[in-house]
Amino acid sequence: MLALVVKFFLVISFPAIGLWFLFALVATPLAAFMPVYFKMLSSPIWFIMGFFVALLGWNRKLGFWGYFLVSLLLSPMVGFVVVMLAGKKADNREPKLE
Repeated sequence: MLALVVKFFLVISFPAIGLWFLFALVATPLAAFMPVYFKMLSSPIWFIMGFFVALLGWNRKLGFWGYFLVSLLLSPMVGFVVVMLAGKKADNREPKLE
């Protein structure tokens, strides 16, 4: 359980938060010239909703980062629909013979 929590924070949460922070840092001086869509992308609410949509897609075909990008670029609502329509990952492990 502890390994799962550490993996969640080190592999998923920190890079995703850093990505948003970097985008917001770059986008802030250009806010007057940016279209509204880019301003929504730099919104923490848009980012957090996309993050939770991506968590739903953790064990699906595109994985966390694929659904995270879909939900950021299109919208969290579209990302949610894509996650719900996507199938689960195929289990390619061979059964153990004992």
